[in-house]
Amino acid sequence: MKKTTFTISMLLCLVAMCFTSCKTNEPDAFDQRWITSYQNVTIGSHNFAGGNFLYLKTGKTVKLNAVTAENQKNLALFYPATNINGYICFPANADDPFDGAGGTPNTSLFTQNPQGVNHWNASGKTGGKIQITKTLTIQEFADLASLRDPKNFDALYRANNNNTGKEFISGLTYTLNPKSGQTYLLDFNGLIRAIMWVKNASIGAGGSITFDLIVESRESYNRFDQTKHLQPDDPEK
Repeated sequence: MKKTTFTISMLLCLVAMCFTSCKTNEPDAFDQRWITSYQNVTIGSHNFAGGNFLYLKTGKTVKLNAVTAENQKNLALFYPATNINGYICFPANADDPFDGAGGTPNTSLFTQNPQGVNHWNASGKTGGKIQITKTLTIQEFADLASLRDPKNFDALYRANNNNTGKEFISGLTYTLNPKSGQTYLLDFNGLIRAIMWVKNASIGAGGSITFDLIVESRESYNRFDQTKHLQPDDPEK
Protein backbone atom coordinates (compact mmCIF):
# COMPACT_ATOMS: atom_id res chain seq x y z
CA MET A 1 0.00 0.00 0.00
CA LYS A 2 2.84 2.41 0.87
CA LYS A 3 4.53 1.74 -2.45
CA THR A 4 1.29 2.41 -4.36
CA THR A 5 0.71 5.65 -2.46
CA PHE A 6 4.28 6.78 -3.16
CA THR A 7 3.91 5.96 -6.87
CA ILE A 8 0.67 7.94 -7.15
CA SER A 9 2.24 10.89 -5.36
CA MET A 10 5.20 10.85 -7.71
CA LEU A 11 2.90 10.74 -10.74
CA LEU A 12 0.92 13.72 -9.45
CA CYS A 13 4.15 15.67 -8.96
CA LEU A 14 5.30 14.85 -12.48
CA VAL A 15 1.96 15.98 -13.90
CA ALA A 16 2.16 19.25 -11.97
CA MET A 17 5.74 19.83 -13.16
CA CYS A 18 4.75 19.16 -16.76
CA PHE A 19 1.80 21.54 -16.49
CA THR A 20 4.05 24.28 -15.14
CA SER A 21 6.82 23.76 -17.69
CA CYS A 22 4.39 23.54 -20.58
CA LYS A 23 2.84 26.95 -19.94
CA THR A 24 3.49 29.37 -22.80
CA ASN A 25 2.87 32.98 -23.64
CA GLU A 26 0.34 31.99 -26.28
CA PRO A 27 -3.33 32.94 -25.86
CA ASP A 28 -5.42 30.51 -23.81
CA ALA A 29 -6.89 28.02 -26.27
CA PHE A 30 -9.98 27.68 -24.08
CA ASP A 31 -10.75 31.42 -24.11
CA GLN A 32 -11.89 32.32 -27.62
CA ARG A 33 -10.21 35.51 -28.89
CA TRP A 34 -10.74 37.66 -31.95
CA ILE A 35 -9.06 40.71 -33.43
CA THR A 36 -10.84 43.80 -34.75
CA SER A 37 -9.14 46.48 -36.83
CA TYR A 38 -10.35 50.07 -37.21
CA GLN A 39 -8.90 52.47 -39.78
CA ASN A 40 -8.77 56.26 -39.89
CA VAL A 41 -10.63 56.97 -36.67
CA THR A 42 -10.66 60.70 -35.84
CA ILE A 43 -11.60 62.25 -32.51
CA GLY A 44 -11.20 65.92 -31.72
CA SER A 45 -11.15 68.54 -29.02
CA HIS A 46 -14.06 70.76 -27.90
CA ASN A 47 -14.31 72.90 -31.04
CA PHE A 48 -13.74 70.03 -33.47
CA ALA A 49 -16.60 69.60 -35.95
CA GLY A 50 -16.53 65.79 -35.88
CA GLY A 51 -16.76 63.18 -33.12
CA ASN A 52 -15.21 63.71 -29.71
CA PHE A 53 -15.21 60.21 -28.18
CA LEU A 54 -14.29 56.74 -29.45
CA TYR A 55 -17.08 54.15 -29.23
CA LEU A 56 -14.77 51.15 -28.90
CA LYS A 57 -17.29 48.42 -29.68
CA THR A 58 -17.89 49.73 -33.21
CA GLY A 59 -14.94 52.02 -33.95
CA LYS A 60 -17.33 54.89 -34.56
CA THR A 61 -17.15 58.26 -32.84
CA VAL A 62 -19.68 60.12 -30.72
CA LYS A 63 -20.10 63.89 -30.57
CA LEU A 64 -20.24 65.60 -27.19
CA ASN A 65 -23.90 66.56 -27.61
CA ALA A 66 -24.77 62.89 -28.28
CA VAL A 67 -23.32 61.61 -25.00
CA THR A 68 -25.97 60.05 -22.77
CA ALA A 69 -26.08 58.30 -19.43
CA GLU A 70 -26.57 55.06 -21.37
CA ASN A 71 -23.63 55.30 -23.80
CA GLN A 72 -21.00 56.70 -21.41
CA LYS A 73 -19.85 53.17 -20.53
CA ASN A 74 -19.11 52.51 -24.23
CA LEU A 75 -16.84 55.54 -24.71
CA ALA A 76 -13.17 54.69 -24.36
CA LEU A 77 -10.94 57.56 -25.51
CA PHE A 78 -11.01 61.30 -26.09
CA TYR A 79 -8.56 64.04 -27.10
CA PRO A 80 -8.74 67.26 -25.02
CA ALA A 81 -6.27 69.44 -26.88
CA THR A 82 -5.21 72.90 -25.71
CA ASN A 83 -3.27 75.64 -27.50
CA ILE A 84 -0.07 74.07 -26.13
CA ASN A 85 -0.62 70.32 -25.87
CA GLY A 86 -2.71 67.41 -27.07
CA TYR A 87 -3.56 64.44 -24.88
CA ILE A 88 -4.87 60.94 -25.52
CA CYS A 89 -7.06 60.37 -22.45
CA PHE A 90 -9.33 57.78 -20.90
CA PRO A 91 -12.53 59.21 -19.34
CA ALA A 92 -11.90 57.70 -15.90
CA ASN A 93 -8.40 59.21 -15.83
CA ALA A 94 -9.29 62.57 -17.37
CA ASP A 95 -7.87 64.53 -14.42
CA ASP A 96 -4.41 62.94 -14.59
CA PRO A 97 -2.80 65.08 -17.35
CA PHE A 98 -3.88 68.24 -15.55
CA ASP A 99 -3.02 67.23 -11.98
CA GLY A 100 -1.39 70.16 -10.26
CA ALA A 101 -2.24 72.52 -13.11
CA GLY A 102 -5.50 73.88 -11.76
CA GLY A 103 -7.64 70.92 -12.72
CA THR A 104 -9.25 69.98 -16.01
CA PRO A 105 -9.62 72.71 -18.65
CA ASN A 106 -12.70 74.88 -18.56
CA THR A 107 -13.99 73.57 -21.88
CA SER A 108 -17.23 71.88 -22.91
CA LEU A 109 -15.59 68.42 -23.12
CA PHE A 110 -15.36 68.55 -19.34
CA THR A 111 -17.88 71.11 -18.11
CA GLN A 112 -20.94 70.85 -20.37
CA ASN A 113 -23.78 69.53 -18.25
CA PRO A 114 -24.69 66.67 -18.47
CA GLN A 115 -22.54 65.55 -21.44
CA GLY A 116 -19.09 66.70 -20.26
CA VAL A 117 -16.79 64.11 -18.70
CA ASN A 118 -16.86 65.86 -15.31
CA HIS A 119 -20.58 65.04 -15.07
CA TRP A 120 -20.40 61.35 -16.02
CA ASN A 121 -21.22 58.57 -13.59
CA ALA A 122 -17.84 57.69 -12.10
CA SER A 123 -18.64 53.97 -11.84
CA GLY A 124 -19.25 53.71 -15.58
CA LYS A 125 -16.22 55.62 -16.86
CA THR A 126 -13.63 53.69 -18.87
CA GLY A 127 -10.08 53.82 -17.55
CA GLY A 128 -6.88 52.58 -19.08
CA LYS A 129 -3.17 52.87 -19.74
CA ILE A 130 -1.12 53.80 -22.77
CA GLN A 131 2.56 53.23 -23.55
CA ILE A 132 4.59 54.21 -26.60
CA THR A 133 6.41 51.39 -28.39
CA LYS A 134 10.06 51.59 -29.37
CA THR A 135 10.40 48.84 -31.96
CA LEU A 136 6.98 48.10 -33.47
CA THR A 137 7.11 48.97 -37.15
CA ILE A 138 4.29 50.26 -39.33
CA GLN A 139 4.68 47.17 -41.53
CA GLU A 140 4.20 44.87 -38.53
CA PHE A 141 1.12 46.87 -37.58
CA ALA A 142 -0.27 46.67 -41.12
CA ASP A 143 0.33 42.92 -41.32
CA LEU A 144 -1.43 42.37 -38.01
CA ALA A 145 -4.38 44.53 -39.08
CA SER A 146 -4.69 42.47 -42.26
CA LEU A 147 -4.27 38.99 -40.77
CA ARG A 148 -6.09 39.66 -37.47
CA ASP A 149 -4.50 36.63 -35.83
CA PRO A 150 -4.82 36.47 -32.01
CA LYS A 151 -1.48 34.67 -31.56
CA ASN A 152 0.34 37.28 -33.63
CA PHE A 153 -1.35 40.04 -31.67
CA ASP A 154 -0.30 38.52 -28.36
CA ALA A 155 3.28 38.02 -29.55
CA LEU A 156 3.61 41.59 -30.86
CA TYR A 157 2.05 43.10 -27.77
CA ARG A 158 4.39 41.23 -25.43
CA ALA A 159 7.46 41.81 -27.61
CA ASN A 160 6.89 45.57 -27.56
CA ASN A 161 6.04 45.84 -23.87
CA ASN A 162 9.31 47.47 -22.84
CA ASN A 163 11.20 44.17 -23.26
CA THR A 164 9.24 42.63 -20.37
CA GLY A 165 7.28 40.05 -22.37
CA LYS A 166 4.35 40.69 -20.04
CA GLU A 167 0.73 40.36 -21.08
CA PHE A 168 -0.30 43.79 -19.83
CA ILE A 169 1.42 47.17 -19.75
CA SER A 170 2.24 49.36 -16.77
CA GLY A 171 2.20 52.66 -18.66
CA LEU A 172 0.67 56.04 -17.94
CA THR A 173 -3.04 56.86 -17.95
CA TYR A 174 -2.54 59.37 -20.77
CA THR A 175 0.00 60.38 -23.37
CA LEU A 176 1.20 63.87 -24.23
CA ASN A 177 1.53 65.27 -27.76
CA PRO A 178 1.29 62.10 -29.88
CA LYS A 179 2.95 62.43 -33.27
CA SER A 180 2.33 60.99 -36.71
CA GLY A 181 3.98 57.59 -37.15
CA GLN A 182 4.11 56.70 -33.47
CA THR A 183 2.67 53.40 -32.24
CA TYR A 184 1.24 52.72 -28.80
CA LEU A 185 0.11 49.81 -26.64
CA LEU A 186 -3.11 50.41 -24.73
CA ASP A 187 -5.36 48.62 -22.31
CA PHE A 188 -8.92 49.52 -21.41
CA ASN A 189 -10.09 48.89 -17.84
CA GLY A 190 -6.96 46.81 -17.30
CA LEU A 191 -8.18 43.99 -19.56
CA ILE A 192 -8.92 44.83 -23.19
CA ARG A 193 -5.64 45.22 -25.09
CA ALA A 194 -5.14 47.35 -28.19
CA ILE A 195 -2.40 48.68 -30.45
CA MET A 196 -2.60 52.16 -32.01
CA TRP A 197 -0.86 53.75 -34.98
CA VAL A 198 -1.11 57.55 -34.94
CA LYS A 199 -1.55 58.98 -38.44
CA ASN A 200 -2.04 62.64 -37.66
CA ALA A 201 -2.41 64.90 -34.63
CA SER A 202 -2.93 68.62 -34.12
CA ILE A 203 -3.45 70.87 -31.09
CA GLY A 204 -5.71 73.81 -30.31
CA ALA A 205 -9.43 74.11 -29.60
CA GLY A 206 -10.22 72.47 -32.95
CA GLY A 207 -7.36 69.98 -32.74
CA SER A 208 -7.82 66.31 -33.51
CA ILE A 209 -6.06 62.96 -33.76
CA THR A 210 -6.46 60.35 -36.49
CA PHE A 211 -5.35 56.77 -35.86
CA ASP A 212 -5.74 53.11 -36.73
CA LEU A 213 -6.54 50.76 -33.86
CA ILE A 214 -6.28 46.98 -33.46
CA VAL A 215 -8.32 45.57 -30.58
CA GLU A 216 -8.18 42.14 -28.95
CA SER A 217 -11.45 40.75 -27.57
CA ARG A 218 -12.03 37.64 -25.46
CA GLU A 219 -15.09 35.46 -24.94
CA SER A 220 -14.55 35.49 -21.17
CA TYR A 221 -14.82 39.30 -21.12
CA ASN A 222 -18.48 39.09 -22.10
CA ARG A 223 -19.13 38.09 -18.48
CA PHE A 224 -17.75 41.31 -16.96
CA ASP A 225 -19.55 44.64 -16.83
CA GLN A 226 -16.30 46.59 -17.29
CA THR A 227 -15.54 44.86 -20.60
CA LYS A 228 -18.72 43.49 -22.21
CA HIS A 229 -19.94 46.99 -23.11
CA LEU A 230 -16.57 47.95 -24.56
CA GLN A 231 -15.08 45.14 -26.62
CA PRO A 232 -16.07 44.61 -30.25
CA ASP A 233 -18.50 41.76 -30.93
CA ASP A 234 -17.33 38.41 -32.24
CA PRO A 235 -17.69 38.58 -36.06
CA GLU A 236 -18.51 34.86 -36.14
CA LYS A 237 -21.68 35.33 -34.08
